[in-house]
Amino acid sequence: MSITLSVYDIFAYAVPGATYLTLITYIFTRLKWIDPQGLLHVNTTLLVIGLALACYLSGYITYPVGRALSHAIGAWRKDVRTAREEFARRVPAAKNRPFLQADLGTLRGSIEVHGTDTAIEMARLTAIGIMLRNVAPALALGAITSLVEAVRGTSPVFAVSCFVLLALASAASLWQAGRMTHWADMKTLELAFWIPNIDNELVPQSHRSSTRQRKSPVD
Repeated sequence: MSITLSVYDIFAYAVPGATYLTLITYIFTRLKWIDPQGLLHVNTTLLVIGLALACYLSGYITYPVGRALSHAIGAWRKDVRTAREEFARRVPAAKNRPFLQADLGTLRGSIEVHGTDTAIEMARLTAIGIMLRNVAPALALGAITSLVEAVRGTSPVFAVSCFVLLALASAASLWQAGRMTHWADMKTLELAFWIPNIDNELVPQSHRSSTRQRKSPVD
């Protein structure tokens, strides 16, 4: 049996899930609900498999949290229209082409069909943007946990330092997530620009026929 993991599995789900899992483990340890030292006596293979599954499932379960937070702070995100306008400024020849107004998901599918290797960079940028977006809520929760530790713990200075660092990291993650998503949209448009006949594939046949009729001379 072979298991294939994509960049989305690793960046968009496993990494954010590991962040949430680390935070939950810390909280449960502080509340004395679990004993991390007891894990040392568990079979190493089973422990690694269990942690990997836990990280992956945690990333899936918490996925809507990052998306909701990103939409709530819409000012930090550049939408698809911004990418289209910037690409049209950079490449005037693409301004009136149909692919520029097409759905980005459709363009990504076309890019993957025409060349898997060229789509890797596009997928990587998209997955990293999702990873940063989904990690931000976990870092914010970590900052709140640090604030509680500053009030009730024995090391308030260290806890306050952790609060500042985690809060800044959460804000920076959201900011960088918007940038990476914008870069991914730009990369999608750049790759789609060079796909032969992509405009003809996107424009319906009936529209092409009516366009040719309008262009034909009147008898």
